[in-house]
Amino acid sequence: MSRRRWALSVDVGGTFTDVILVDRVSGHVFRNKPQSTRRSPALAVAAGIREILSEANARPQDVDSFTHGTTVATNALIQRNFAKAALITTAGFRDVLEIRRQRQPHMYDARIPKPDPIVPRYLRKEVAERTYLFGKPSILPNKRDVHRIATDLLAEGVEAVAVCFLHSYANPTHEANVARWLRDLLPGVFVSASHEIFDEFREYERTSTVCVNVALGPILGEYVHRLELDALK
Repeated sequence: MSRRRWALSVDVGGTFTDVILVDRVSGHVFRNKPQSTRRSPALAVAAGIREILSEANARPQDVDSFTHGTTVATNALIQRNFAKAALITTAGFRDVLEIRRQRQPHMYDARIPKPDPIVPRYLRKEVAERTYLFGKPSILPNKRDVHRIATDLLAEGVEAVAVCFLHSYANPTHEANVARWLRDLLPGVFVSASHEIFDEFREYERTSTVCVNVALGPILGEYVHRLELDALK
């Protein structure tokens, strides 16, 4: 029988980090709860994993399932501790993040404060593009326009860029091309297109989702990198 029989799960809390290891064969559960290391949460995770594997007399290569909770991302979002992000969208739709949906709590009370958008308006850029769904020829995004926008974003010091076009759920080609151009023009900048993570109808849902993704992408990328380094110590 293969020794790969362990399921490992971790989650980072504000005070403690939870580490759970389950023996898939016997059903025995090991628990560890080291104190969280706020400056570098990965330190507590790596230490907790090493301790629990030692307690269970298990090897890292025997773990066949690893699950990580989302608290690191959730806390970064709540505290607005995310990357400086930009959005490239279809001309005429850069204010979707502020318009939101019509149906919302207290929709008739104009005095209700709303949270600031993840991407500020000056970093939301428009390009002329459109996919028409009923036979009218599509408008292709112009690479020179994207190059100009990329130059502006580079000067602004953005760390991540979201791409969300109006009808990318039906035709992702425009988004895919622009995302590819941006990855070439902005090396080291995290780029994500809406069809890659949420190719569903309705522009607000796609726009807000991809903006959250790019705002958190560099933060979680750094966290995972630190976790890999700390795990090797």
